Amino acid sequence: MNTIPKLKNATKTILLSNSFKLYDNSIITSYHSNITQNYQKSYFGNYRKINNNNNNNNSNNHYNNNNNNNNNNNNNNNNNNNNSNSNNNNNNNKYNNKYNNNNNNNNNNNNNNNNNNNNNNNNNNNNNNNNNNNNKISYESSLSRKQVFLEEIDQELRKKIFSEKMELTTPKNLIKVVKHLDIVLNIINNGEHSFDKIIFLRKLTDYNIEHAKALFDTIKWNEKNKTPQFLRFFIEEFKDDDKYLSLVLEYHGEQLMTSTGISIVMDHYMRVGKKEELRKLIESVVISNKMAEFPAIYEPLIKSCLYLDDHESALSFYNRILSTPQRLNHAPFNYFLNYYLDKDSEDGVSKSVNFFLRFIKSVPQFITTESFCNYIGRLLNVYLPSQGFIGRPVVEDLLSMLQKRAFITSNNVYLALILHLVRDDVNQKEFAHQIYMEIIKPEHSDPLKNHRKIIKYLIKANQPNELKELLNKIKEKQKEALLKNALLIEQQQLKQQQQQQQVQNQEFDNISEIQKNNNSIQIDQFAMWFPLTQLLLEFGQKHNNDFEIYEESLKNADQRHLHILLFYNEMVGNSELVSVIENYLERKNVYLLSSTLSKLIQWYLAFDRYHLALYWLSKKISTYNSAASPILMTYFKQFSESNKNQSELVKFWNNHILVYPIQKDNNNNTQQFSEDDNLIKNQNEEDGEEEQQQQVGVDESVTKIKTMTDNDKININNDNIIRIGETKKLIAIKSQFETREDIKNSWEQLATFLTNVKTLEEVKESTNLPFSLKIQKACTDEDADRIIEILEEHFEQSTIPTHNALLVAYITLGRIDLEKYIFLLNKTPRHIRNIVYDPSIYEKILEMDFDMGINILSKESSTILQSHTTYNLILKACCNINQTELASMIVARMIGSKRIIVHSELYLQTMFKNGLHNHAVVKNLKNVLISYGTKVSQTLCNMEILAFLENGELDDALAIFTASPKDIESLRLGLKIYSKMYPIPPLSNLHNWTPLLNIQHNLKSSIFTEYLYRYLYEKDLQHLIVKLYEKTTMDPSVEISPMELHYALFSTANKNKLFQVFLSYRGNQITQESFDLIKTVNQTLKVEEVKNKLSKLIIAPNIKDTPTTKPITHETKEFLIFNFTPYLKNQKLKRQSLADETLSNSTK
Repeated sequence: MNTIPKLKNATKTILLSNSFKLYDNSIITSYHSNITQNYQKSYFGNYRKINNNNNNNNSNNHYNNNNNNNNNNNNNNNNNNNNSNSNNNNNNNKYNNKYNNNNNNNNNNNNNNNNNNNNNNNNNNNNNNNNNNNNKISYESSLSRKQVFLEEIDQELRKKIFSEKMELTTPKNLIKVVKHLDIVLNIINNGEHSFDKIIFLRKLTDYNIEHAKALFDTIKWNEKNKTPQFLRFFIEEFKDDDKYLSLVLEYHGEQLMTSTGISIVMDHYMRVGKKEELRKLIESVVISNKMAEFPAIYEPLIKSCLYLDDHESALSFYNRILSTPQRLNHAPFNYFLNYYLDKDSEDGVSKSVNFFLRFIKSVPQFITTESFCNYIGRLLNVYLPSQGFIGRPVVEDLLSMLQKRAFITSNNVYLALILHLVRDDVNQKEFAHQIYMEIIKPEHSDPLKNHRKIIKYLIKANQPNELKELLNKIKEKQKEALLKNALLIEQQQLKQQQQQQQVQNQEFDNISEIQKNNNSIQIDQFAMWFPLTQLLLEFGQKHNNDFEIYEESLKNADQRHLHILLFYNEMVGNSELVSVIENYLERKNVYLLSSTLSKLIQWYLAFDRYHLALYWLSKKISTYNSAASPILMTYFKQFSESNKNQSELVKFWNNHILVYPIQKDNNNNTQQFSEDDNLIKNQNEEDGEEEQQQQVGVDESVTKIKTMTDNDKININNDNIIRIGETKKLIAIKSQFETREDIKNSWEQLATFLTNVKTLEEVKESTNLPFSLKIQKACTDEDADRIIEILEEHFEQSTIPTHNALLVAYITLGRIDLEKYIFLLNKTPRHIRNIVYDPSIYEKILEMDFDMGINILSKESSTILQSHTTYNLILKACCNINQTELASMIVARMIGSKRIIVHSELYLQTMFKNGLHNHAVVKNLKNVLISYGTKVSQTLCNMEILAFLENGELDDALAIFTASPKDIESLRLGLKIYSKMYPIPPLSNLHNWTPLLNIQHNLKSSIFTEYLYRYLYEKDLQHLIVKLYEKTTMDPSVEISPMELHYALFSTANKNKLFQVFLSYRGNQITQESFDLIKTVNQTLKVEEVKNKLSKLIIAPNIKDTPTTKPITHETKEFLIFNFTPYLKNQKLKRQSLADETLSNSTK
């Protein structure tokens, strides 16, 4: 019977097409509209907003992305072929032995073709993106949003669409799920990828045949949904249901006329054992002559013929395939090899080997596949009752012949073979070791080129001695590479010095840099992949904790990924290997330890293990004396920001992050610097992200005024913004989402490489909440005594409480009762005290009592004391109490140790107010600020203006004054400039002072008028003061200061005129001198109105020119000098020398 024509005719009518109209919008709940709107806001909102001007570019990009999606669908199709063929093997073991590997190899071949198509489309897409430089939206970011949204659907479907009592196993309720997914997925994918519904359905329910029927009934069987994916899926689901199976074949009639469709149906017939139907289908394909149209049909035809034991037809088809592009497909080749071996006879082995040697030249790539390894394994295991195992000599001859004919040209084939054989029976393991002993001989190529595979083999073969020997060889090879690299660099530097006068210097620099990178690659090629390192560590643990294996494994590991090994072993409970890695890091160097622990803490935060992140933070500070960098604190801040009701924790971590303002653009954006530049550099190198350098643009109209140092200049532009130097490089900080993806990918790599690896879901532990709940209640009630009581109970334990309860307790206590906070802090154990260190609370303590604050601070660990945060905390406190010398010594130390100086502006203001603008430390700080590339501060401008004034350079002083922002101090300096450039008399110069009057109005200050009155008073121009004062009083909107009244009163000689001036005053304060003057004159004239007004006025406080310095104790000063000034090293040396001398005298 001809099956194909029947199926073809059946596609003209769909019997149940009218029964598929089940989409009733009334069953979709209000959640649909909410989740749709939320998604459109989160997913499409930013996309449309940013790309509003790039619609054409986006259209091109989406076109190319759709091409990529189509190719990805093809890949998924082929992958599903693999899965289906693998499932088929359960019902027919003999059939499985013949053809299972061939299916995989064939589909891999198809995948490679599709990947090539995909790469072509990706290239087109990349070219298109390159032509559209304005399109800055990343398609990957869109996909990540989509992925997040799909995860939300997964979590919310049960809650919003169904009640808890509704069973998801009934078809009626299942239809609701599918319909909802249709709507949501159409929004996301614009109607594409309907097959995603199957994935979601299996994820959300306990899948069974009724679910498959419900899904089949809800799908609209249009051309878009008639895909090989659905055909394969539903044939598998309905293999035992003839009714639905016939419907599937009907609806996919057109698909059955393609090579993929025919292959799917043939696989189904072979799986269920329908030989007669399979034979008829083969006949129909031959009659229809589809082979000419689809050469790929030859493969399922050969497979089916061998299944039916029709060897001659299969061989005929194979001879035909050799004249088509399908000749490179090695799956049919493998079918024959296994078909002959299944005969379990000497003749079968002979035919299989003869077929191999006859046709291998048509498919030479077969030798590099897993199928070749499986074939060799089967040959080795051929057993005949009369002769025993006969395969080993056959395999030896076959491999020898392949090597002579140059089919095997490298050790990679042998390495793949021994890695395959070592996991099977003893016979194969012995043969694998025989091959290994051959390939490591010196006459062969350097085995270290494939050291990763060899190490994996030796571990699986349980050969610890040979493994140690190989690790030692790798160690020696690394030393040779390092020496060679150093010599090459030295030669390059010497050659570069010789060519410095040539024009090609820049080109040589570039070539030299490339050569250095190549040399580094030579060294790094021995760094082992972290799953291989983990395998080595487990092997060493298995062999009585072999320290030599531990040490060499970690030395040869990629040092940037040691945090992955720490994270993995702690999560799976292998504390022994955690200690091994930790001890290695401690012996290695401080920088590697610090960077590894920082990355580990970041991973724990992204994995929602807050207490473990705090535990390692405490260990990093306490045990290893390694400061927590601002970038690490940023990760804690990110975690708190991503969780609700953690605003206090966000502030807490923000207090640890030192942000130095960097002039990034005209919007005055800022970026932070880490205290550990090497850590940042390493972080960016690992992430593969180049650091971006932002240059500050300068107008053509910029005027260079005067050099502050020999090389750095202050520039003034027309926007009244002064910029100096160049900006620092900006730092890219990974988001928690990106880190979670890193964890997931790394875990999957370990799972594919190792055995018995738990999934991430399995290692997620339930949080123990008793402590957290007690603290939460005490903090909510703001019960300070209860908080202290609970914490003191926990101090007896050495662990960190779960989640953020510990930090919340200290933050709350510091807010509600500072004295009790100090009491608790003095009783807090070291490992907890290092975590709860809060600069903002210390700032309050220092404001309350500076000496007491320093005394409490002195009990912190040396790591915290020497941190950037503590230095800036003490600097600010010293400035607030006007301890200028101490502040200067601290700044000098911070400059010398290259620390971030956050309070540089406060320090400059303090020094300026005390007239110490020429202090040596101030000059050094100016140069540091220039090197940072910061926006020039107001105080720095004022200092520069004052320096020009003192040197008599009035033009330069006026230029900077004009361009810089204005404050009270700069206005005072401006008055000094104008009084020298435009002195009075003559009175005509007073018109030149008009800009200063406008500045005074903007500042809402009277300093200009006060200065003018004083200046005129000193010049004996009192009559002008009175006239100006009278004119000012005529405007009721202008406020008159006590000092203006003071100069007006003392400039009036006539007593009656004096009272007129006084009575016209609208203020409520008066200077003491003015009060005494009016009171003395009125004792003679006795004017009641003057007396009443005088009684209502308040004496204005005297404003001192310099601030008052608050004294501190000798002990406090000595502590600060010894720990925070440049004299630290000298003092330590002196004390050590004194101690040594004392010890020597006591010994005598």
